Amino acid sequence: METKNLSSVNIGLVNISDLKQHEYALDEHIEELKQKIIMEKIIRKPIIADINTGTIIDGAHRTRALKSLNVKYIPAILIDYLNYNEMYVDKWIRIYYFDNQSEIITDLKSIFCFDNIEHNHKSTKIKLCDDNKIDAYMQINKFENEYKELIKGIYFSKSPLKQNKRNGIIIDPPKLDKNDVIYVALKQMLLPPRSTRHISLLKKIYINFSLKDLY
Repeated sequence: METKNLSSVNIGLVNISDLKQHEYALDEHIEELKQKIIMEKIIRKPIIADINTGTIIDGAHRTRALKSLNVKYIPAILIDYLNYNEMYVDKWIRIYYFDNQSEIITDLKSIFCFDNIEHNHKSTKIKLCDDNKIDAYMQINKFENEYKELIKGIYFSKSPLKQNKRNGIIIDPPKLDKNDVIYVALKQMLLPPRSTRHISLLKKIYINFSLKDLY
């Protein structure tokens, strides 16, 4: 992977064309970031990427925003992802809102492989199968694409306890591991946005790179 000005602490400028996404990005968020970068002309938060494969661990939206500005380099923290024990992978629980969610329940049963489904008068919770984790996220991708015109909103919850307080259709997916993340990036089997939630103090690192230095 081509780099420029890479320091001994593995923070530097990486050729943006060497990077690989493992999740789709949201177009509206990409545009928001793009406009912010154009206005400020400064990049304050580096992405995090795997030094061995170029997989973007954190910062897919920032990468896409900068790519749309035709820059060559992007500020990055490079780590040996699979062996970096100070970072771990968690998941997001997804809550979907529909005008009439009862009409969607039957369809859900035909789309998803699930271990359990719970109903109450306000919500339906579906726990997806763990036997093929990546396939579970491909099912989510299919569902969100096919029903995007009917979905009125999506809420992402970190905690299983917090999501119980919300109404809607609750999807509890399996938790991916680091090998899954690398696999889908190399295969370009992109996961839906916010499939993984990486926990690391590296995400608190801020820098100041001028936009003009990225060309």
